[in-house]
Amino acid sequence: MRVPSLALLMLLLLPFGRVEAAPPADLSERLLVARGLPVLTVDGVRIYHSPGAAEVAAIYGAALANGVAWYRAKLGWQGTLTVVVLDAADWQELVALPYPVPHAQRRWDLVVMPDSIAAFPGFDAWDFDDRTLTLSLTFHEIGHIIAPQLGVASGNHWVEELIANLFLAAYVRAE
Repeated sequence: MRVPSLALLMLLLLPFGRVEAAPPADLSERLLVARGLPVLTVDGVRIYHSPGAAEVAAIYGAALANGVAWYRAKLGWQGTLTVVVLDAADWQELVALPYPVPHAQRRWDLVVMPDSIAAFPGFDAWDFDDRTLTLSLTFHEIGHIIAPQLGVASGNHWVEELIANLFLAAYVRAE
């Protein structure tokens, strides 16, 4: 009578209800294109975005173009950069980290940004302008992309964060 007990075990292991696929571990430009996300190109920076985040992506795109031009002029950096601005719904489907945690996917030279940082835990306690803060964090994340391309890397997580903060601070202070 092994067959019935094996069948019962298999039945018990089946998931109940709807099973949703986990977001990919890595988000790449290829996945953004396959998803059909709209893209803006501003001075060589590609900015993919959720359909509902077009206005925010255009605002971020203009600011990012200025920042990237500054990094190119000051550092001689000529690398590539792609940014994606996602709303909460697309984030949940495409990003493994919780919304709205901005981050850099260095493997793909991709900066992943939320359409709004306002929902970040604890940020409601401070009087920050949402878009200004999100842009500031974007320049930090850009540092994670540019630094290794320029040969500036340590392998230590805390030092990598310091380096990214230096990229943010240098641009903000200069501009």
